[in-house]
Amino acid sequence: MGLKRKQSTLFLIVLKQMIILSFGVLFEIATILILFQVGLNTETILPANYSERAIERNIDAIAVSEPFDKTLIPSTCTYGIFDSNYQYIEGNLNKDIINKAKKAINSESTSGNRFYVIPRNDGYCVIQYTVTARFASGTLDKFLPRPDIIAIFLVLVVFIALLVVNAASIGRRLKKELKPLLGVVDQIQNKELEFDTEYSTIKELNQVLVALNDMKIALSDSLKKEWESEQMRKSHISALAHDIRTPLTIMKGNAQLILEETELTPIYEDASTICSNIDKIERYIKLLIEATKSEFTISKNNEMLPIDRFLNRIITEAEDLCKTKGMDLVTTISHQNETILVDQELITRAIINIIKNAIEHSHTTSATKICASFTYKEGIFRVLIEDFGSGFSEEAIENATKQFYTNRKERSNENYGLGMYIASEVAKAYDGKITFYNKSEVGAIVTISFIVQNMT
Repeated sequence: MGLKRKQSTLFLIVLKQMIILSFGVLFEIATILILFQVGLNTETILPANYSERAIERNIDAIAVSEPFDKTLIPSTCTYGIFDSNYQYIEGNLNKDIINKAKKAINSESTSGNRFYVIPRNDGYCVIQYTVTARFASGTLDKFLPRPDIIAIFLVLVVFIALLVVNAASIGRRLKKELKPLLGVVDQIQNKELEFDTEYSTIKELNQVLVALNDMKIALSDSLKKEWESEQMRKSHISALAHDIRTPLTIMKGNAQLILEETELTPIYEDASTICSNIDKIERYIKLLIEATKSEFTISKNNEMLPIDRFLNRIITEAEDLCKTKGMDLVTTISHQNETILVDQELITRAIINIIKNAIEHSHTTSATKICASFTYKEGIFRVLIEDFGSGFSEEAIENATKQFYTNRKERSNENYGLGMYIASEVAKAYDGKITFYNKSEVGAIVTISFIVQNMT
């Protein structure tokens, strides 16, 4: 099921339901009005002015009726006969209404009650009436609410029923349309990413589904890369663990020779071999600890340092490293006497890793020097390192800053692909970058930059 199917918007869906509801309400009102009119036409329901018209028809007879004929009073009314002194003689008025009827005779206000006062020879006939529709049947009129109240009640009941039906209809539609969305969310939560995305007929939901599908693809790629990285990490850990066996075997063999030797010279030589292999084991263990980390993380501990002091430590450590490999470090320095905010250990580690990488590539040629240029200008600390070795391979140009990448098939010189990666991550932590390329002749150039704050 794809996005080519017909789609609608939430606005149109809601509008459609509102139109259906509106037509339902109009139909309901029209039906009740028609039924009400049928009741009036068949005289099942008496109109609101029925009492007034009936009284007006009988007004003359009521005035002269002797003895008084109560059948002249409409069934929808109550009445009272009063003498000329306003004394109540007969009728079916209750006590409160009698007092109001007396006021009506004197044309006084009766607080919303309607009275018709008809003079008689010996007094008055006061008729109380209402201007409301009534049932013609006395039984219905007695036990049921007025027809207009029943009509209003029916309108409300049917309206509420229509609301419920429409809400249920929208609910069922949305539940059906949300099913693909909920399914995708559930599968992504469970990391079950091999599935085809189904789509809704609602445009807004499809937009969410498209975004979730993109998220699924990105998550799948991320999990795949994470798995590949984990497999690579495990492979390197296994390799390092295996390599540790070699110096241990050598140490064990030399220890056994020491037990068998009686002369001091061979013993000293064997002891020297053991010490050398202990150093190698220490380096392997350090690499093993690096390899077991789930990922390389940067934590900056900045401090204010004069730039001269900062550079002296980097250059001293770099010179010591070059000396151990029988090489010279040629330096160029350009800066002003300023104080900067940096993490000495972190930046030194990044630069030393690059220099170490340059030394390792220089061993493939007869190169005897490494050139390093240090500059600080307008908040940017930049280091350019130039070697005269074999340079980067095409594969290394693409992958040199990736964790664990190495173009060496053998694990000599403890090269496990962490140096350039660590340098790159430190540069990123300082909003800088690392670039590298091969020279036109021999060797390569690596430039690393850091944005550091000037505290002068």
